[in-house]
Amino acid sequence: MKKYNLIIILSIIFFSSCFKEDQIVPAHEQGDLQTAEIVLGEYYSNQIFYDLKTNSIITSNIISDWDLAFECKENSWHIILNAAQMMYAGNTNDTVFENITSASGVEMFFDNSNGNLDSTAIGSWYYMQNNITKSYNYIYIIDRGMDENFASLGKKKIQIDIVDDYYVLKYSDLNGENQNTIEIPKNENFKYVYFSFDDNAVVNIAPEKDKWSLKFSKYSTMLITNEGDFYPYIVTGVLLNPEKVVVALDTNEFLNISIADTSNYNFTNKMDFIGYEWKYYNFDDAVYSIVPNQNYIIKNYDGLFYKMRIISFYDNEGTKGTLQIEVVKL
Repeated sequence: MKKYNLIIILSIIFFSSCFKEDQIVPAHEQGDLQTAEIVLGEYYSNQIFYDLKTNSIITSNIISDWDLAFECKENSWHIILNAAQMMYAGNTNDTVFENITSASGVEMFFDNSNGNLDSTAIGSWYYMQNNITKSYNYIYIIDRGMDENFASLGKKKIQIDIVDDYYVLKYSDLNGENQNTIEIPKNENFKYVYFSFDDNAVVNIAPEKDKWSLKFSKYSTMLITNEGDFYPYIVTGVLLNPEKVVVALDTNEFLNISIADTSNYNFTNKMDFIGYEWKYYNFDDAVYSIVPNQNYIIKNYDGLFYKMRIISFYDNEGTKGTLQIEVVKL
C-alpha cells in the first residue's frame, strides 16, 4: 500500500494571523436575513465561488476543469494543486526531464488544506540569487487524482522555470508523450491563475481576488485514526478566500448575534476553518444532519462583518449536495 505523507504545522503556531479585530468598520446599515442555495450536486462535482457582499454566486466550475494554480503575488511563486481531485505531488530531485519515466521511489505529498503556502506539495521549487528569482529546475511527479466521476486522471511530470514575470511550465506523460511547454503570466487582479493539463491552457476559474468570499467544494484533507495514524480523505465543505477574508465561530443563538459581539472574537484566515464538520452523517436515519449552533462570523474583503449559518445539506427533493445558507450583514 502506498504510504501517504502529511505536511503538518500546528495551526496555533503557524497561523499567527489569528487576531482580535480592532479595525474601524465602515458606516453602514445592518442587512436583513438573506438565504442562498449552493448546488454542488449529488456527487459534489461543482465548485462554487460565492460573495457575501452581493449574496450571489460569482462563478462555478466542474472540479476537473483545472489542475494547478499559480500565485500572482509580486515576488512570490507558490503553486497549488486542485484539492477537489485529491491530487498529490512529489519532487524527483532530478533536473533532466528525460530521466523521469515513473513515480517509483518518489515521496508524494498533499497540499495542507489550511491554505498554508509553506506547506504545499510542490513546495520550494525556486530560490533567490542576487535579488533574482531562479528555479531549481527539479522534475515533479503530479498525480492528478480523480475527476467528478471518480475516474483516475493519471500522472504527469512537470518542470517549472521563471522567465521575466512568467511561469514556464513544461510537462508530459511519464513516458514522455504529450509533451508541451506553456508560458503562464501573472495577473495581479487574481490570487491565482489556473491551468488545465487537458486544455493545455490557462482557464478561468476563481473570480478576481476582491470579488468573492467563500468557496464551496470537495477538498482533500488529512484525518486521524483511533490509533493516531494520519490518512488522506476527500471531504465536502467551505473554504475561505485567502485574500482579506477572516472568520470566527459563535455557538450562541444566531438571531441574537450583533455587531457589538465582533470585538470578542478571535478571527483566523485559516482557509479550512469552516471546513466540513458543520454536518455529520446520522447512521440511524441514513442522512446528513447539521450540527446545531455552528454560526460563522466572517469579516469580508469589504471590511464588513457577516454572520452565516448552514441550515441544510439537501435540496427540496431530498437530494444531498445542496447547501442552504442564511446570511445577515451585521
